Amino acid sequence: MTTLSSEGYTANKSWQAYEDISTGSESTDKKIATLHPSIQNQMKSFILKAKYRYGIDLRVTDGFRSVEEQDKLYAKGRTAPGNIVTKARGGYSNHNFGLAVDVVPFENGKLNWETKKWDIIGRIGESRGLEWGGRWKFLDRPHFQNLFGKTLKELRALPKDANGLPIIK
Repeated sequence: MTTLSSEGYTANKSWQAYEDISTGSESTDKKIATLHPSIQNQMKSFILKAKYRYGIDLRVTDGFRSVEEQDKLYAKGRTAPGNIVTKARGGYSNHNFGLAVDVVPFENGKLNWETKKWDIIGRIGESRGLEWGGRWKFLDRPHFQNLFGKTLKELRALPKDANGLPIIK
């Protein structure tokens, strides 16, 4: 894979120019590869724009989550030790459909959850057509998603492909 400037998207913003491009982080590339195929390149575009235009090295910490993984997260702070980290049970998170990611800046060799850059990161994601969790009543600044205008109920009702992801037309 090669790395390309974030301005490599096609005129119709189909994001195809990003298909074979690395974000520069193997773990981020692997997590993006688990997402719904219709948003993989859009997510790469977001990560690359942050990196090359703004100097913000983002890492995807969460992408697709199985229902089982989501249920384990939901249990935290409820029936398992730890703080509550999600409001969504398994099957009710947009991560379960491969349509959402959580990102965190990688600064000075480590993830920085306490960054002061969330507003600019949010604007970068929104400039790439993503919905940002930093605008919600229940703030979720690391969260970005593209639901293609579908509600959770509609996503749950869609037929699934061989990987269990919704078939979005």
